[in-house]
Amino acid sequence: MTIPSIYDDIRPFEPNELPAVYKRLLANEQFRQVLAYLYPGVPTEAIGKKMTECKTCLDFQLAFCYKFLEELMAKASKGLDMDVKDVDVTKRYTFVSNHRDIVLDSALLDKLLYDAGFKTTCEIAIGD
Repeated sequence: MTIPSIYDDIRPFEPNELPAVYKRLLANEQFRQVLAYLYPGVPTEAIGKKMTECKTCLDFQLAFCYKFLEELMAKASKGLDMDVKDVDVTKRYTFVSNHRDIVLDSALLDKLLYDAGFKTTCEIAIGD
Protein backbone atom coordinates (compact mmCIF):
# COMPACT_ATOMS: atom_id res chain seq x y z
CA MET A 1 0.00 0.00 0.00
CA THR A 2 1.35 3.41 -0.93
CA ILE A 3 0.76 6.07 1.71
CA PRO A 4 0.39 9.64 0.39
CA SER A 5 3.47 11.81 1.00
CA ILE A 6 1.52 14.24 3.20
CA TYR A 7 1.78 11.54 5.88
CA ASP A 8 5.56 11.08 5.62
CA ASP A 9 6.12 12.47 9.12
CA ILE A 10 3.87 9.87 10.77
CA ARG A 11 3.82 6.85 8.45
CA PRO A 12 5.63 3.58 9.16
CA PHE A 13 9.01 3.03 7.54
CA GLU A 14 9.23 1.03 4.34
CA PRO A 15 11.74 -1.87 4.23
CA ASN A 16 14.01 -0.03 1.77
CA GLU A 17 14.29 2.87 4.26
CA LEU A 18 15.42 0.74 7.21
CA PRO A 19 19.21 0.78 6.60
CA ALA A 20 19.25 4.60 6.67
CA VAL A 21 16.98 4.62 9.74
CA TYR A 22 19.30 2.21 11.57
CA LYS A 23 22.32 4.34 10.66
CA ARG A 24 20.60 7.50 11.90
CA LEU A 25 19.53 5.83 15.16
CA LEU A 26 22.95 4.36 15.86
CA ALA A 27 24.52 7.80 15.36
CA ASN A 28 22.15 9.36 17.92
CA GLU A 29 23.74 9.66 21.36
CA GLN A 30 20.45 9.42 23.25
CA PHE A 31 19.58 6.22 21.39
CA ARG A 32 23.01 4.80 22.21
CA GLN A 33 22.41 5.58 25.89
CA VAL A 34 19.08 3.73 25.77
CA LEU A 35 20.83 0.76 24.15
CA ALA A 36 23.47 0.77 26.90
CA TYR A 37 20.69 0.69 29.50
CA LEU A 38 18.67 -2.04 27.77
CA TYR A 39 21.68 -4.15 26.78
CA PRO A 40 24.37 -3.62 29.42
CA GLY A 41 27.73 -4.97 28.33
CA VAL A 42 26.66 -5.49 24.71
CA PRO A 43 28.73 -3.39 22.28
CA THR A 44 26.71 -0.96 20.18
CA GLU A 45 28.40 -2.42 17.10
CA ALA A 46 26.92 -5.86 17.88
CA ILE A 47 23.46 -4.35 18.28
CA GLY A 48 23.95 -2.42 15.03
CA LYS A 49 24.89 -5.62 13.23
CA LYS A 50 21.75 -7.32 14.52
CA MET A 51 19.70 -4.29 13.44
CA THR A 52 21.06 -4.37 9.91
CA GLU A 53 20.12 -8.05 9.64
CA CYS A 54 16.49 -6.98 10.08
CA LYS A 55 15.13 -6.42 6.57
CA THR A 56 11.53 -5.66 7.57
CA CYS A 57 9.78 -3.97 10.47
CA LEU A 58 8.50 -7.39 11.55
CA ASP A 59 12.08 -8.73 11.58
CA PHE A 60 13.04 -5.83 13.84
CA GLN A 61 10.07 -6.35 16.15
CA LEU A 62 10.83 -10.05 16.52
CA ALA A 63 14.55 -9.46 17.07
CA PHE A 64 14.26 -6.59 19.55
CA CYS A 65 10.73 -6.21 20.91
CA TYR A 66 9.15 -9.64 21.27
CA LYS A 67 11.33 -10.98 24.08
CA PHE A 68 11.23 -7.62 25.86
CA LEU A 69 7.42 -7.70 25.82
CA GLU A 70 7.34 -11.28 27.12
CA GLU A 71 9.64 -10.31 30.00
CA LEU A 72 7.66 -7.14 30.73
CA MET A 73 4.41 -9.06 30.90
CA ALA A 74 5.94 -11.73 33.13
CA LYS A 75 7.16 -9.06 35.56
CA ALA A 76 4.26 -6.61 35.42
CA SER A 77 1.12 -8.71 35.03
CA LYS A 78 -0.53 -12.03 35.63
CA GLY A 79 -0.86 -12.49 31.90
CA LEU A 80 -2.33 -11.15 28.73
CA ASP A 81 -4.93 -12.81 26.57
CA MET A 82 -6.91 -12.09 23.44
CA ASP A 83 -9.87 -14.04 22.11
CA VAL A 84 -9.24 -14.45 18.38
CA LYS A 85 -11.58 -17.33 17.58
CA ASP A 86 -13.74 -15.04 15.40
CA VAL A 87 -10.81 -13.21 13.80
CA ASP A 88 -9.53 -14.33 10.40
CA VAL A 89 -5.72 -14.05 10.43
CA THR A 90 -5.69 -13.66 6.64
CA LYS A 91 -7.69 -10.40 6.72
CA ARG A 92 -6.78 -6.85 7.69
CA TYR A 93 -8.36 -5.02 10.61
CA THR A 94 -8.37 -1.58 12.16
CA PHE A 95 -7.86 -1.48 15.92
CA VAL A 96 -8.41 1.72 17.88
CA SER A 97 -6.73 2.45 21.20
CA ASN A 98 -7.17 5.26 23.66
CA HIS A 99 -4.21 7.47 24.49
CA ARG A 100 -3.23 5.62 27.63
CA ASP A 101 0.02 4.39 26.11
CA ILE A 102 -0.04 4.45 22.33
CA VAL A 103 3.25 2.63 21.78
CA LEU A 104 2.87 -0.03 24.48
CA ASP A 105 -0.76 -0.75 23.55
CA SER A 106 0.28 -1.33 19.94
CA ALA A 107 3.31 -3.40 20.92
CA LEU A 108 1.22 -5.69 23.12
CA LEU A 109 -1.42 -6.00 20.40
CA ASP A 110 1.38 -6.84 17.93
CA LYS A 111 2.60 -9.64 20.19
CA LEU A 112 -0.88 -11.09 20.62
CA LEU A 113 -1.63 -10.90 16.90
CA TYR A 114 1.68 -12.54 16.02
CA ASP A 115 1.07 -15.29 18.60
CA ALA A 116 -2.39 -15.84 17.07
CA GLY A 117 -0.89 -16.43 13.62
CA PHE A 118 -0.98 -13.03 11.94
CA LYS A 119 1.94 -12.61 9.53
CA THR A 120 2.13 -8.86 10.06
CA THR A 121 1.84 -6.43 12.93
CA CYS A 122 0.25 -3.06 13.62
CA GLU A 123 1.24 0.13 11.91
CA ILE A 124 0.73 3.04 14.26
CA ALA A 125 0.53 6.73 13.63
CA ILE A 126 1.16 9.34 16.28
CA GLY A 127 0.27 12.89 15.45
CA ASP A 128 -2.48 15.32 14.64
